[in-house]
Amino acid sequence: MEDEEAFERHVAKTKTLYNDYNTIASQGREVIMPKSERQNLILGLNLLFLLSQNRMAEFHTELELIPIEMHSNLFVKHPVTLEQYLMEGSYNKVIAAQHSPPADSYQYFMSILTVTVRDEIADCCERAYQSLSLAEAQSMLMCDSEAELTEFLSGREDWSVEGGNVLFGQGVLDSKDSVPEVPSGKLIMRTLEYAKELERIV
Repeated sequence: MEDEEAFERHVAKTKTLYNDYNTIASQGREVIMPKSERQNLILGLNLLFLLSQNRMAEFHTELELIPIEMHSNLFVKHPVTLEQYLMEGSYNKVIAAQHSPPADSYQYFMSILTVTVRDEIADCCERAYQSLSLAEAQSMLMCDSEAELTEFLSGREDWSVEGGNVLFGQGVLDSKDSVPEVPSGKLIMRTLEYAKELERIV
């Protein structure tokens, strides 16, 4: 149904059942309901949801709550691997993973994660370059076609296309603007002083 709020609400209720019945089993009492066959899928899907929302702290909290023996399960391992790719900056692997989700239900959050990744790359591009050719922009943003690139560009207000190049509004410096000078000498001296003080303390 692509209702993210309802998904989060229902997962919270479902996790209560998973955790409560696991506690009962560990205490040697009768388990009224056996482990759900879809538990790994739901927990993995919840991890992917948090990843797609860029809620990294909650992602790691939820991962800690999942028993370590379940981390090797395909449904849980998939979002964990994606998180590692994001930390490494291997965005191309994240995009490629969109074509091989462990279940069809993962596809929706994978598409959101792809948009999140492209936005991160776009933010880096406009700070690193003043302009890029359309071909370079398509390659960097990992768009499959020029039409997909055009659709993405339409969502960036400060960007424009002129003469086959993508111009970044934020990246272009006016001639009147000056690049702030970094006091590198002072920073180096201060760092050395801190190092000497730490050495004396130790």
